[in-house]
Amino acid sequence: MEIPQFATLIVAAVLIFSGILKHFHRASPQEWEDLGVPKALRHPLLIRLHPWAEILLGAGLASIGGAAGAMVASVATLLLCSYTGILWRAQGKENLHCSCFGAPAPVTPVQIARNVWLVVLAAIAILGAHHSPRWGGAAIQSVSRPQELVLAGLVATTVTVIAKAQWGSPPPPAGGADWHMRTPSVPVTLADGTTVTLRQLTSTTPLVLFYVSPYCESCQAVLEKMESYRRLLPEVELRYLLAQPPHQTSLTQREEPQSVHDPNRYLRDSFADQWPTPTAVLLGANGVVAGGPASGHKKIDQFIQEIYTELNGVEPPRD
Repeated sequence: MEIPQFATLIVAAVLIFSGILKHFHRASPQEWEDLGVPKALRHPLLIRLHPWAEILLGAGLASIGGAAGAMVASVATLLLCSYTGILWRAQGKENLHCSCFGAPAPVTPVQIARNVWLVVLAAIAILGAHHSPRWGGAAIQSVSRPQELVLAGLVATTVTVIAKAQWGSPPPPAGGADWHMRTPSVPVTLADGTTVTLRQLTSTTPLVLFYVSPYCESCQAVLEKMESYRRLLPEVELRYLLAQPPHQTSLTQREEPQSVHDPNRYLRDSFADQWPTPTAVLLGANGVVAGGPASGHKKIDQFIQEIYTELNGVEPPRD
């Protein structure tokens, strides 16, 4: 088998693998902004379609040959070049992460070297497309070659190494927090109608947001304990996070600390595709996510106790 076909199938496998992981662990709009992605490309729809674009590009790279295959390989090369440029500009910047393969990981020279290698392989794939069938491309051509076992080993090894580089970084602390994730600078609305960014809201005081709903039975246990939580953590602001505008929910709190409203999902989409109710997250005054999210009233209760222990060095008093 010609070497260019190895390159084609390796890049195709990486793109498909990357797209699948991105689909289940989608990056936040804030991460794209922090990495320097142009504003025109940070539209929520583009972020949602991004994983599928990678999957389709990888499938096309493997299954289309000839001049059309060379065009697909050229698109893949340009895409990987843009990824490499973004990582190059982001290296060395504090608290920056890239969800290149789903899991957020610090931008390092290893990631940049990995992408440069993929760019080289993608460029080779442009040449390889001219030597593969128009329909079926490198995939069909590879099936008829006895060296396929070698190819399969190379592809599997490549994907494994890339996955380990991305997912092999130290796991986040208990409760699911990424202690290096920056607090998203997304707009939210306070109960009095004021619009502020979440990062402004946490610029001087740590904040625990409780995502709750008046229609959530499990939320009642959290709502009933809110005042006791506030007495337990006087140095931390505790606010409701509500999906509805202030005038559309009975949980709106107009006295300080006012409730936070996120009807456009800017905040919730910055953390995850879906937050169950109830969920709590701790945002530090240093501009980073300091703990959580913790979901369910029992886990939230444990989460609050852990915050108390972290701040005071002792376990909280028993009720």
